Amino acid sequence: MEYYFKANDKDETEYGPLEQAQIRDWLGQRRMDGNSQVRSADSDDWSPLSGHPELSELLAPSRSTPPPPTLSKPDPSCCVRQRLSPAPTRRGPTAPLRPPAGGAPS
Repeated sequence: MEYYFKANDKDETEYGPLEQAQIRDWLGQRRMDGNSQVRSADSDDWSPLSGHPELSELLAPSRSTPPPPTLSKPDPSCCVRQRLSPAPTRRGPTAPLRPPAGGAPS
């Protein structure tokens, strides 16, 4: 069955004819919702989409859509810092200390 949709704008623009697949897409895009005014192609009576039993099932969330992820408490082991040992110091010959360029302080 085909339907017409009346936009909620100042001109009440009518769209259609629309198949159920197009209505499903527009619901997903949030261009329509349960309060959107629709009528079947063989009628002149406008009513909310939710009032059409054959269309109201389109308002239910798709079963193919996965549920949103649940937040769980993090595993504390992921956040524990390991104490690192200091890097080994290099021992070897050192250069002799030189007095400052201006000479030795008096």
